[in-house]
Amino acid sequence: EPGQPLTGLGLDSLSAVELKGAVESALGLALPLADLLQGASVEELADRLVFTPEIPPLRARFVEGDASLSAGQRGLWFIHQLAPEGGAYNIAVAARVRGLDPAAFGRALAALVQRHEALRTIFPMVGDEPVQRVLPDLPPDFQIEKGPGWSLSAEAWRPFSLEEGPLLRARIFTGDEEPVLLVVVHHIVADFTSLAVMARDLAALYRGETLAPVALRYADYVQWQGEMLAGPRGERLWSYWREQLEGVRDLDVPADHPRPPAQTWKGDARAASLSPGLVASLEALAAEGGSTLFMVFLTAFQAQLARYSGQEEFAVGAALAGRPLPELSGLVGFFVNLLPLRVDLAGEPRFRELLDRARRTALAGMEHGDLPFPLIAERMRPVRDPARPPLFQTVLVFQRARP
Repeated sequence: EPGQPLTGLGLDSLSAVELKGAVESALGLALPLADLLQGASVEELADRLVFTPEIPPLRARFVEGDASLSAGQRGLWFIHQLAPEGGAYNIAVAARVRGLDPAAFGRALAALVQRHEALRTIFPMVGDEPVQRVLPDLPPDFQIEKGPGWSLSAEAWRPFSLEEGPLLRARIFTGDEEPVLLVVVHHIVADFTSLAVMARDLAALYRGETLAPVALRYADYVQWQGEMLAGPRGERLWSYWREQLEGVRDLDVPADHPRPPAQTWKGDARAASLSPGLVASLEALAAEGGSTLFMVFLTAFQAQLARYSGQEEFAVGAALAGRPLPELSGLVGFFVNLLPLRVDLAGEPRFRELLDRARRTALAGMEHGDLPFPLIAERMRPVRDPARPPLFQTVLVFQRARP
């Protein structure tokens, strides 16, 4: 009903960003994110819409030739130059498959690459600058590995060549047990939302369905992003982050051995699960404070880091899908952005007070989330240390399962 709060319908911080983008794209009106997440109804939101000329239209341009990299891609390209033999930015997905037709899968994979330009893109140097070049045809790297000698981990971590491609590969490993399918793509051409798009399209193509052509190219987004950042909104975004991050300190968490002189990109994983009852309690806590489950986890994460470090202020990175317009939802590419959210624990706040601070910081960060983090780091000019990333050293990633 028009008078029902949207948060009562399950609206969270991630879907609120998507709804905000859809409304602003369709109506050309600005919709404050805080209003969406603080219990406003559709009727109340209609009264708060204001005209904004800051966001340029996103349209298909179909310009031939090489294209510039997005700001986010430039950051990943630079990191790749520092460690070209590493696989830190490989996105790998593996699953056991039963009854999969390898030949049909190979045809579907080739059709997927032909459908999405990002999967046919390479990054050669032209002069002193990298460019992204879409090839008219780039067969996917697809093989069937038979026998017991294969290594799933080694194949997942094997580095890509950004200059030569392809930046997508797939393997079907067979042996005594069920076959295992591994799909690996470099982060510079895809993100986790892209994986959902790829899985959906790949399944449809495997079934022999005909899909409507993709209306936009990633290069269209890069052009749109450049125009937006060069305009009034870009200036306003930079002004916000400059003020927010001035003088922010690195997080210094005690460790059991010295920090290496340069980042090794080596890590580990630990799995844990939360009971349904605990999740329900956390959701109720979020609703009481006009926040979201992500903000509750962010608060707990901040509090734990503060206890470990003894610091009252530092920044925590938070991942944002980076698709501010609904037209980008079906596109494969690198859109995700990282927000450096500054933590304020001055005055020994209780948890609910800290949650309120985290809520306000997260909402403001999301409102200003269109400025790519590599540009923020470049303009803030922090003291560079090869042993740690700039501005923040921990990241909280909160992902919502997509159908």
